[in-house]
Amino acid sequence: MPSAILLVDAAGRIVLANPQAEHDFGIARERLAGRLVETLIPERLRGPHQRLRQAGAADPQPRALDAGREFAALRAGGNEFPVEISLVPLRSGAQPQVLVALADISQRRRAEREAAQQRAELAHLSRVAMLGELSGALAHELNQPLAAILSNAQAAQRFLARDPAVLPPVHDALQAIVASDRRASQVIERLRALLRKGEAVREPVDLNQLVDDSLRLLRSDLAQRGVVVYTELQPALPALQADRVQLQQLLLNLLLNACDAMQELPPPRPLWLRTETTARAGVCVEVADRGPGIAPAEAERVFEACYTTKPRGLGLGLPLCRSIVQAHDGCIAVLRNEGGGARLRVELPAHLEHTA
Repeated sequence: MPSAILLVDAAGRIVLANPQAEHDFGIARERLAGRLVETLIPERLRGPHQRLRQAGAADPQPRALDAGREFAALRAGGNEFPVEISLVPLRSGAQPQVLVALADISQRRRAEREAAQQRAELAHLSRVAMLGELSGALAHELNQPLAAILSNAQAAQRFLARDPAVLPPVHDALQAIVASDRRASQVIERLRALLRKGEAVREPVDLNQLVDDSLRLLRSDLAQRGVVVYTELQPALPALQADRVQLQQLLLNLLLNACDAMQELPPPRPLWLRTETTARAGVCVEVADRGPGIAPAEAERVFEACYTTKPRGLGLGLPLCRSIVQAHDGCIAVLRNEGGGARLRVELPAHLEHTA
């Protein structure tokens, strides 16, 4: 069999082992016999495993140990490897025994890590491409505070050059320079965060603040497109335990998709953005437009890779949105929008400060 099989008695000692167990653990079968099964498990997991084994003995029935738990085994040299474990209770005479099947899932974990790395690479490339498309609007967003800084600095110079110098207006000009500088710095910091390449970092995130940051980043682009955004943000939303950059990428993708869908409409083009808590104590964000909408038959297909309804689209935006949402244990769906257009709804679990 491709899995390691151990026959374990009621005291937790190994009675028999198959050849695959000898191969996986690097220990001869005759040396496995008589050992406590917990000695094949990393020390940090021995207590939980023993409790699970004892609970299984008290209620003997075939079971796979909880998929959400971390399980690992030890090779002879002390190296750990990830495993999936199944238990099958047996009765041999008067003594209950358990057949333990351990499947080495090292290759699967490596494949999962590689897939996650590829998704992260795709997400980063998508952010870079998105910011490339927004470069003109972002340049305008930076030019405004820079022009204000220059104008106020020149005004301050003129007031100081007078004889005698006029100081009160200089103070006002300096305050305006500081405010403009902070605005430019915020734009640059948002760009740096989106362009940054690295591991996902989970932290408490205020969804309303993220919405505000995203709209500020898109302000010039929205104005150029003739899009008017109507927001309905529920105050005091519970915090999300999320990667801030990934969630901002999600919001930007949804907003830009809505803008693209309304290209054929005369301005002003209305876009609605709403946040609220859900019935399951989570957090929801909805983006709705007045474009041509998404047919019910395409409601699932739009999340498929490389499927697009745009003439020059790549079909990567919404699939990437779904992968981000799923990575945060949430869900995304296309809903019917009253009055026409499309409405995309994202639900995410909230971060609970006090957990059992």
